[in-house]
Amino acid sequence: MLVFFIKRILPHFCIGYKFPAKILLCWRKFCIILKKDMWKETVFPGGKRTMDLNGKTLGVSTGTGSPNTTTNGMQLLQGSTVTLKNGTYKANQGGDLNHNIAILIQNYSNLTIEDCTLDMRDANDSAGNSARTTYALSTNCGKVVIKGDTNITARTDNEYALDVMHWEEYPNYKAEGTSVTFDETMTGIVDGKIDVYCYSDSGVVKPVVDGGATLTIMGGTFVNSGLTLDQFKAFVPTGYTVTPNADGSFTVSK
Repeated sequence: MLVFFIKRILPHFCIGYKFPAKILLCWRKFCIILKKDMWKETVFPGGKRTMDLNGKTLGVSTGTGSPNTTTNGMQLLQGSTVTLKNGTYKANQGGDLNHNIAILIQNYSNLTIEDCTLDMRDANDSAGNSARTTYALSTNCGKVVIKGDTNITARTDNEYALDVMHWEEYPNYKAEGTSVTFDETMTGIVDGKIDVYCYSDSGVVKPVVDGGATLTIMGGTFVNSGLTLDQFKAFVPTGYTVTPNADGSFTVSK
C-alpha cells in the first residue's frame, strides 16, 4: 500500500507522520477534516491547528513520544494551540510492547476539546507500556478547555481519565504551569480517576498551593473520580452546584 509523509502536503504539521494514501484529508486554513475512520499516532510540534474529526473515529495503537517513553497516542507540544472536535479519539490494542498506548493525549499545548469522545478502554491490558497505570488525558503544561458533549473514559475504573501536573523540574513548564477547565457548556461524562498535583525533584506534592496546576469544573458528570465529595467540590467555583448521584458520581450544573 502506498504510504507518504504528510509533511509533503501539510507543511509544518507533523514531521515523520505517515498516512496511508487512501485516507482522505482536507487542509483548509490550518484545519484538518477527517473524511474516514483511521488509525495513527499524531504529534503537533507548534503553531495553531484544528483537527475536526467530522463524526469519525481516529484510533491509535502505536505510541509516539520522547525516546524510551513512546507511550503517547497524541503528543501536543508547548507553543501549539490545538482544537480537537466532533468525533472519537481512541486507543486500540497494539502489537509492539514498547509502543503500546499508556497516555491517549499528552498535552503541553493550549488545547480545546469540544464534542469529542476520548476512549482508553481498548488499550492493551497488561503488555509493555500499557502494563502500568494509563491516562486518557494528561496535561503537564498549557491551558485546556473542555466543552460540549465531551466524554472521557479511562481504561478501567481504577485508572486515570485526567491527570493535571505542574512539572517543576523543567523551567519552561514550571513558568507556564497548566490548567484544565470544564466550562459550563460541558454535558458529557468523565469516567475515571482525577489527579491534580505538582511534580518536583522531591516527588509528588498535593494539594497544589502555588497555582501551577489548577482544575475548574463548571459542568459535566464525573464517575469513578477517586475523590470524596469535599475533594471534588474544591474544584467547583462559587455559583455552581454539585449533585451527588446514587452511583457515587457527581454532576455539576449552574
